[in-house]
Amino acid sequence: MQPSAFVSAAVALCAAAAAAYGGVTMPPRPAAPRPFLDRFANPGPDARILRINHGWPGTPEARQASVDEMLRQGFGGAVTNCSFDDGYTGSEANWQALAGGLALMEKAGLAAWLYDEAGYPSGRAGRLVLEGHPELEAVGLFSVTARTEGAVVELTVPPGKLLLAAAHPDGSDRLQDLASSIADGKLRWTPPPGAWRVCIFTQGRLFDGTQVAVSGVPDRAPYVDLLNPETTRRFLSVTHDRYAQRLGADLGKRFRSTFTDEPSLLSIHFNGMPYAVAPWTPAMPELFRARRGYDLIAALPALVGDMGPRTARVRCDFYGLVGARFREAFFQPIRDWCKAHNVPSGGHALLEENLLQHVPLYGDLLGCFQAMDAPGIDALSLDPTTPWYDSTAGMGSDVPWNAARLAASAAELQGRSMVMCEATDFHQMMANPPIRLSDDAVRGGFAKLVLGGVTRFNTYCRMQDRTDAFWRDLNLWVGRCCEALTGGFRRADVAVVYPIETAWTRFTPSTVWCEQLSPRAREVERTYRRVCEALFTGRREFTVIDSGLLERARVAGGALKWRSNAWRVVVLPCTDTLTARAWARLGELQAAGGAVVCVGARPTNTPASFPAPDAQRLERALRKAGAPYLGIGQEQQVVDLLDQRLPAAVRVAPDGPIRITHRRVDGHEVLLVVNDSPKPWSGTLDLPVLGSGQALDPATGVAAALKSGKDVACRLGPYAGMIYRFAKPAGGQAR
Repeated sequence: MQPSAFVSAAVALCAAAAAAYGGVTMPPRPAAPRPFLDRFANPGPDARILRINHGWPGTPEARQASVDEMLRQGFGGAVTNCSFDDGYTGSEANWQALAGGLALMEKAGLAAWLYDEAGYPSGRAGRLVLEGHPELEAVGLFSVTARTEGAVVELTVPPGKLLLAAAHPDGSDRLQDLASSIADGKLRWTPPPGAWRVCIFTQGRLFDGTQVAVSGVPDRAPYVDLLNPETTRRFLSVTHDRYAQRLGADLGKRFRSTFTDEPSLLSIHFNGMPYAVAPWTPAMPELFRARRGYDLIAALPALVGDMGPRTARVRCDFYGLVGARFREAFFQPIRDWCKAHNVPSGGHALLEENLLQHVPLYGDLLGCFQAMDAPGIDALSLDPTTPWYDSTAGMGSDVPWNAARLAASAAELQGRSMVMCEATDFHQMMANPPIRLSDDAVRGGFAKLVLGGVTRFNTYCRMQDRTDAFWRDLNLWVGRCCEALTGGFRRADVAVVYPIETAWTRFTPSTVWCEQLSPRAREVERTYRRVCEALFTGRREFTVIDSGLLERARVAGGALKWRSNAWRVVVLPCTDTLTARAWARLGELQAAGGAVVCVGARPTNTPASFPAPDAQRLERALRKAGAPYLGIGQEQQVVDLLDQRLPAAVRVAPDGPIRITHRRVDGHEVLLVVNDSPKPWSGTLDLPVLGSGQALDPATGVAAALKSGKDVACRLGPYAGMIYRFAKPAGGQAR
């Protein structure tokens, strides 16, 4: 059946089963945008939360009941797909059900996102990608290592193809081949005098102990090699192409975005294994020689131990290549396909919360996010009271507003406004006994994510004990915030550098999670996180930037400028390694009257030189200029330094747990002010605006006129918020 006939039949079918929606309707889609106050009072479907609906019932009546529930509860629509069961994309019944559901949603004015997988993580299409193509299965770089000062070494060889068995004096790159010392899967070697490190590396099937083997993945099937572009070509052919064939080539007519779910390089062991793991693909040695100019196999020991002066460069070369290859082999081809079919590419990553986990799973997550049109995260907790789990050994357990800020920064640096979050109460559901959050706390969880930068939400939360009224109120609250804050640019005077190059130099693979990292590696994660936390609690807006942005940005008027952004202060959290051009740009900023604040490390290296003259010149210039330097543990003082240099963004009296986000949208200054506390707060606000404006209550949709942004009386209940909208910024510069 042709796409048009297929969908027309579904429309006719669903029209016969149309039902009343209990008086709850989506606003109609006008030819021109609705006025802001209209959109704020009654948010459109894109701004509201979407239900995750992985399969449609087989009957028109049951599909209508699903749509009726969405409308009754105020949802904006659904993230949906061809049902996973009964053949997935090969089942005619599944396609008929999907088309029927989409037609009903379209008739009701609901929005849809296209989920791209049969379960998760994305890339396999269930088991379709690997059918007849075993060469596309994921492989990892497995390693075991031991240090000895004379004792006999015995190591079990990891599974797979042997790449290298060698020993080297600790701190030296002089290798001694030990392949002949292996027998019956064991290496036994008696070292000569001195301190030696022994290493074995294999290329093995990446499955046991990983996410797809041990977590709640619906289908524990083998995973695929996402560093191989052929994998992505096949994935697109068995998923995306089939959706285009069945639903029409212009998928933008039906879907607001695609949704890719936790694609990763899988190179973390969720369960302990007897060997460590790092990202790999069979073509890696050839790619490495072509792009880095030397032999990777002989350099592998630098990934797990000290090979002397070349160690840091090998790690930068390796993980930098991993990140670049992941973008060009997976994320960019999907984005290109989506562009050709008029729909944005979107979705979320795995373990976005902790920077050190970005290294083995993505190489460079901020870079991968920038290869998506609608980058996103998932939040496994909606409890705004739980503190951050300060460890790299597992998942952070709080509401990950910081991960939202990373994804939001990636979108903003491209001039995009869709930032997605799959928001759930998973941690609360899995607790023993399950935890029931208050209605206020649930709203507070969503509020933190909006503060982080999320503008599009979806959820598989059911919270069966909640009323339809609860869901309607939550959808209106979230929808009003997203309507007000979508678009424009963040009013941030501060940029925080994503210290991924420094993380590469200190990263070593682990046998379980990232537990075997050195204290110096953990310093990078913790300093970065604590700087971000200090700025967040200190009500200082910031954008996360990287070396690539520093290279492309320009310095003018004492600020680092990119698009509409103008950052007067750049904070380097435990950052000792950046590209030479990035260091040079920071030097220009300092010389032009901007500020560079180093926390926990000073400019020292480039990825090609350890140490690097470019970095050392900047370090001397910063010292000469008296630029501030804060040590490990002094991250909170970043806000004190900013208060001395820049006027406070929002003055709050009395001080309290007030958090803010501030954007310039459609010619207006828009601020969301949230009480991040279970207790009511009241006081006054001084907002960075001029002239008259409005106070907009996301709980009621009511707008009240304000004569000025000074001494604004504000009363906020537990986890409640207020939106302020003014035409003129302080200083009169709208930029």
